Amino acid sequence: FAVGDCALRRDAVHTLVPGGHWNTALTDPDRVAQAVLAQLDGTRAPEHAPATPTPYVFSTQFDRDVNLYGTPDLEHDEVAFRDVEGSGWSALYLRQDGATTFLTGVFTVNTPRDAAQARKLLAGGPVVINPDLAIESTKQLKLALMRG
Repeated sequence: FAVGDCALRRDAVHTLVPGGHWNTALTDPDRVAQAVLAQLDGTRAPEHAPATPTPYVFSTQFDRDVNLYGTPDLEHDEVAFRDVEGSGWSALYLRQDGATTFLTGVFTVNTPRDAAQARKLLAGGPVVINPDLAIESTKQLKLALMRG
């Protein structure tokens, strides 16, 4: 059993999520304790604890706020960029499945509006988007969401 950046955790929505940040070490001990206690008393722990908020990491580097939301896969996703708000930009991680484009992650630098929207959009896992609208820097990221 482990928590924090050394651990992968199972999540009902996001499957395997890397620890990746000290915040995970603060929020995941209850999940691990539940599994340990279930093992000790011979009961079965729930297969997945309730889904957590969108996986993310954040930092401030040289006066820049950087955030990564979602579960991008560098091997399978393409990256598209949005230049936003002067010195800010966002990288969108996009995965094609036939004619459908999924947003799997968003990396933001000094783009608080994109960061807030990415956190909400990706809370349930990857979402279907219109990639042309998504990269349009004058539009809100949430307007690219394809409603079905």
